[in-house]
Amino acid sequence: MGASHDITSTGCSHIDMVLVYSTVRMYASLWCRGTELDADDLVQEVFVAYFRQYSDGTAVCGNLTGWLCRAVRNRAISLLRSAKRRRKRERVYVYEMSPWFEMPTLDTDPTQQMTAMLQSLKAEWRVVVVLRLWGGQTFDEIAESLHQSRTTVYRQYQAALRSLREQYDEFIS
Repeated sequence: MGASHDITSTGCSHIDMVLVYSTVRMYASLWCRGTELDADDLVQEVFVAYFRQYSDGTAVCGNLTGWLCRAVRNRAISLLRSAKRRRKRERVYVYEMSPWFEMPTLDTDPTQQMTAMLQSLKAEWRVVVVLRLWGGQTFDEIAESLHQSRTTVYRQYQAALRSLREQYDEFIS
């Protein structure tokens, strides 16, 4: 009955293997902290590799926990290096890639033009837009500070955005 409790050819019982797994899992979590790696996936890959390598029972390693921890470390380093190379390759590709859309060449400075567009709005619309977009206030907060209803403030905001869109379309064309 003792032989039936062995995990393949490792000579470890189920309880021993659970202890080995928990130790290796904790070690893997140290390597995966702050990275895109998942410790459980890493440990699973290492266990599968171990059982594939030693499935015939001819070359069982002496210190299972040490072997698995070393394999986790090596696999984590390989995966992190691979991810670093992939990120570098993607950055280079994005940098060298031609843009999908051509930016229109403008005769005037866009910042000055947008400022002029804001200045052309009605004063009450401009106040609502500035408080909403740059002030980060909700419509309820704006309504309270301007002593208006929330609906009125919302309508003013929508009207201002429509006006800005129309002016922007004219500016680009």
